[in-house]
Amino acid sequence: MISLLGAVGGLTFWFGIMSTEPLPDHRWLHGQNDLLLHVIAFGALMIPLVLLVNLISATLIASGAAVGIEVIQMWLPRREPTLSDLIAGLVGIAIVVAGTLLIRKISPRDTPLDGRSK
Repeated sequence: MISLLGAVGGLTFWFGIMSTEPLPDHRWLHGQNDLLLHVIAFGALMIPLVLLVNLISATLIASGAAVGIEVIQMWLPRREPTLSDLIAGLVGIAIVVAGTLLIRKISPRDTPLDGRSK
C-alpha cells in the first residue's frame, strides 16, 4: 500500500510541478483536461491514504498537497497556479471522502474502511 501511495504521489508531484509537457486534450473536454486530471490525481492520491491513515488525516495530507503544489507553482517559470486547479484537486479529494463515508455506512463492522476496526 505504501508503494501505491509513493507511485501515485510521485505521479501527482511530477505532473503538478516538474513536467513542462502539455497535457493531452480531448475534444469532449473543451480544453478543461487539466481540471479533470486534478480531480483524478488527487482522488487517486486519497485512496491509499485512506487505507493507511484515518480519514481526517488522509484528507488533511491530500489537501495540503493540493495547496502546496499550487503554492510551489508561483515560483516555477513555466507553471501558473490557479484557483480552479486547487478546487478541482479538492473535488477529487471530496469524492473519495464521500465514497469512504458511504462505504463505512453500508459495510459490516470490522472491515478496513468502516473506521471502527481495531
